[in-house]
Amino acid sequence: MMLVLGCTDNDVAFALKTQEQIRGAAVGDIHFSYAAPFVDERSWTLGMCETLRVHFELANEERAKKSIEALEQFPERMSAESTSPRERVLIAIEHFTQWLADPAEFRVVFSLLPTAIHNADAYYRFVGSFAQLGEREPWMEHARVIVRDDRRARPLTQALTNLRAQGVLSYDLDFSTDALCAGMAAEAVDPAVPLAERMQATLQLAMIDMSYRRFDEAIAKFIQLYEYYGAADTPLMQALCLNGVGDCFRMAGLPDRALERYQQGLALAMKAKPPAFMRQAQPTTGADDKGPSPMHPNAPPIMLNLLLAAGATSAMLGQHGDARSYFDTASRTAARCLNASAAAQALEARGDSELALSLFREAAETWTQAEQIAEAAQDVPRQRSALERLHRLYSDARMRTAADAAARKLAGLQRTARA
Repeated sequence: MMLVLGCTDNDVAFALKTQEQIRGAAVGDIHFSYAAPFVDERSWTLGMCETLRVHFELANEERAKKSIEALEQFPERMSAESTSPRERVLIAIEHFTQWLADPAEFRVVFSLLPTAIHNADAYYRFVGSFAQLGEREPWMEHARVIVRDDRRARPLTQALTNLRAQGVLSYDLDFSTDALCAGMAAEAVDPAVPLAERMQATLQLAMIDMSYRRFDEAIAKFIQLYEYYGAADTPLMQALCLNGVGDCFRMAGLPDRALERYQQGLALAMKAKPPAFMRQAQPTTGADDKGPSPMHPNAPPIMLNLLLAAGATSAMLGQHGDARSYFDTASRTAARCLNASAAAQALEARGDSELALSLFREAAETWTQAEQIAEAAQDVPRQRSALERLHRLYSDARMRTAADAAARKLAGLQRTARA
């Protein structure tokens, strides 16, 4: 009859999202969640009553448009000052019960999960009143209540245990990084889990290791994954693993080794063949057709990351001509992926390489193109970054008219941001 979730404020959103997914799959049960911050039981339940009233008004507006009979609103006594907070919840539960197809089989699930608790004693005292401490109340036959408890101290759970409350299930929610990593680590070595799922967990763990700069552990996992995907003949996933290894080397200050891994990843991604049905659908111009081989549809996004990384690493090594080439290909690949922001990013970096090569006119043209794409995509930070580069270049070249135009556009962006 009662589920007590041991959780923190940050965990509540995950609990509510999970309930939302269950609500979509559970045919017959009726779910309601109230998550406003808790200060005191009177104001909190009055807020709940208003939320329910508004929900029903909106639902009835939609039903009226479809000529469907209106839902009966909640009794006025639910919001009356003389009604106790506990009674308000029970009135709401009883009102929902009338729409259960079979009260013997289905349930009203009422979640009282505030996203923040400002008076813990009052909250625990209030929700504890819905536990069965003696005779079973009639509403308990067709309703379930979900409440929360402090995951560490467990004051509510301990109090209900001491009172020998019946029908109470306690469950801890822990969505902290450590808990999620522990869960993935267990899944990655569990022989009962399908191999593909274990490898997916290993990939996530490799990314986490890299983010915490545990490069040796991350590279070991990427190598394991590379071998697995090689045996499975999935070169795009191998390319993804090489991207991860390259990132580890680059973050560890080994750009030469990083660039080598990015280049290997690009070669694999370019060789990935599309599915057979797509190859059969490709038009040909004759037996001597020597056009480029069709690309796997999933290759461009993976190639885009590799190209951007290879360009940045080449620039880090002072190989600005190579960097320019990588960024140019990256901008066209981003366009193929319909990723305007990435295209603008690649063009901006290409302009940086052109500036390093003293190709001032080309840099200005490239940054202008990046600014225009960013503006069309409404990517204000990227647009501002391109404009700042243009303004600096024109100012250094004493091109006052062009510099003033860039400055005016920058000022316009700042005014828009303040508005």
